[in-house]
Amino acid sequence: MGQIIAAVVGAALILFILVWLFSRRGPKPKSRELAAGVWAAFGPYESAEDAERALRRSIRAVFGESHFIEHADWINGHAENFRMCEESGTLKQRIELMRRGFAAFAVGPDFEAACAKFRQELKTEALHVLDKITTDPEMEELAPVLRALIDGSMSPQQIREELDASQNERAERIVRSVGERLLNGSSDDAGRMREFLQELSREHGGEEAATPDSLGLLYLNCVKWAVDKPDSEFAKAFCALDDEWKATLPNGETT
Repeated sequence: MGQIIAAVVGAALILFILVWLFSRRGPKPKSRELAAGVWAAFGPYESAEDAERALRRSIRAVFGESHFIEHADWINGHAENFRMCEESGTLKQRIELMRRGFAAFAVGPDFEAACAKFRQELKTEALHVLDKITTDPEMEELAPVLRALIDGSMSPQQIREELDASQNERAERIVRSVGERLLNGSSDDAGRMREFLQELSREHGGEEAATPDSLGLLYLNCVKWAVDKPDSEFAKAFCALDDEWKATLPNGETT
């Protein structure tokens, strides 16, 4: 008898939940339930910090920055729970349980609009970080491609082609830069390295490496050979000359 009653109660509870879910047309506009649905949609989260940051972003997406402070206590309460779960090693399970529960609120036009605002804030933050990163001269040339990756203005294939081209151009510049330093170096150490490479060029290529590109490429091939076979006599001779030459360069660099 008890089993029958339990089964009936269980079925009634499931029916109630199904009716409640399917009768809904989405969470109320400007509600914490809507914010929770947005938060759930952008998970899972690997850390308490990530989960809290996404919850703050979800509140801003639903209520706007001007009303953010009104929900600070609600956010802080969840953030504290996230940290406690992280310390106990149960964060992932806890977050997944919450996301399943909040999934009921992840529907409707208000939800879609809030998600769009969430994504826009993510994009804005990413572009802001990109602006900082690309102040490095080495990254400057990649800025347009990275920006396109963030804002979706280029297809993945186009981005891949741009990156490949950029890498090839940079490699060519490095080769040329090394070759110019070797050709134009006035120190005795640069002269000895140049003589070593030119002899190698005549022996294996039949003529001297006369351009920055050809000399730079020869030098880098020697570096690779020395790395691959460090115990060879060639590697020892080359590395000795290389160490002496590099010591005369600014910051010990060849590029």
